[in-house]
Amino acid sequence: MSTARNKAVVRAFIEDAVVGYMQGERDDFRDFLAPDVVFHTPRLTAESSGSEGLHAEVAAYAQLLANPNLVVDFVIAEDDFVAIHMTSHASPASRLSGLTGDPVGSGGMAILRVHDERITDVWYYSRHPDVIAATASD
Repeated sequence: MSTARNKAVVRAFIEDAVVGYMQGERDDFRDFLAPDVVFHTPRLTAESSGSEGLHAEVAAYAQLLANPNLVVDFVIAEDDFVAIHMTSHASPASRLSGLTGDPVGSGGMAILRVHDERITDVWYYSRHPDVIAATASD
């Protein structure tokens, strides 16, 4: 598959599937994932393999943030690897906004591997120290 197609798959996964799921507009996003997808960098959950692990991680973020939104800043691809940089925002009603008194804003980068139009590997790095701190204190 071309790098352009891989970029389109990842962009749709983030913008349509993950954001749609986090905003309650979509029940699932596993249709973008290979059955044996590996989530290499879980931060809020212990799961790291299979679509259930990645789904659990996104669900954990969705529970912490009110009306979350991810904006794709840029996408870079080479062969079957796609790197994507995102900025995220959540409304002041977020559970985390009480930590600072302000709306939650952050960002991160993910590297995803795509094979046959399905995501097979995910590495996610974020600037969410408040999310991690709030989860640890629960």
